[in-house]
Amino acid sequence: MEKIEIIAEEYRSLRAEQIARMNHRITLITASVTAAGVLIAFGIRFEPRVLLVVPVICSVFGLLVLACTTLIADIGDFLRRVNEQGMNEIHPGSIGWHISQGDKASSRFVDIFGTWHLPQIITIVAPSTFSMVAYFQKVNAVGFADIVLLTLGILLLLYFVYAYLVRMFAGKTPRKKNTDRWVDQIQSSSG
Repeated sequence: MEKIEIIAEEYRSLRAEQIARMNHRITLITASVTAAGVLIAFGIRFEPRVLLVVPVICSVFGLLVLACTTLIADIGDFLRRVNEQGMNEIHPGSIGWHISQGDKASSRFVDIFGTWHLPQIITIVAPSTFSMVAYFQKVNAVGFADIVLLTLGILLLLYFVYAYLVRMFAGKTPRKKNTDRWVDQIQSSSG
């Protein structure tokens, strides 16, 4: 098998995995919003303590979504920096859909943050915040179990936001470090 065929097959395989992860991420977000809605409705109508479970559930779903999002970004980084580079060495200009987006990093950041990251964060934070506010409007006295649930929910929510910001904007993942190492090896062997 020729090098070009190997690179093309790897590209197809990784793109298929990336698309599957994107679909899985949408399923997780939908499940999170649905679960939060059901729990909020039940908590407001019948048992206010259930409202304190919403931040825990949303944070766990948020961390799962973050894992998918990180892997999607890492696959894209690998494809762009390793696979497409190999393809373009054989056939210059053959692959590079991301190149057409230009080098306007600031406008890309606003587009990506506004259309994807902000809504993703809001789908986790908004139901959690709403449920905590609704809880305090429904109850007169807060028990020990309520304080434990509330503390756990707040801590998980803060951890989710922290982890999201670190992973998405600092770009520090083990797979990214591996890609950096592979790119360095490829560049040192070809140059």
